[in-house]
Amino acid sequence: MTNEEFQKKMEFIVEQQAQLVVNQELADERMTRIENVVGRLATASLERFEDLEGKMSALVDSQIRTDESFKALAESQARTDERLNIFINLVERYISKDNNSNSEGRNKE
Repeated sequence: MTNEEFQKKMEFIVEQQAQLVVNQELADERMTRIENVVGRLATASLERFEDLEGKMSALVDSQIRTDESFKALAESQARTDERLNIFINLVERYISKDNNSNSEGRNKE
């Protein structure tokens, strides 16, 4: 190999090495930008998950309170029905007794 060929090969290697350094720097810059984007995306996702978790927790609490309210309402309705049935029976007995008294009175006349 002549000195001139050796020199050309050395220049080629140096140029290739310089190009590799430039490419590596560009790749490093892209990697830094990607890391920043991924970091922001992770932060935003975490914030949204935390927000959703809070909203879901509030909905569950609200549903529990609603269920308890419906249960109390159903119990109250059952008590009202029971009292109404007692009242209806009382009125029916009163009417029945009054009808018996009236019919006995008519029978005596």
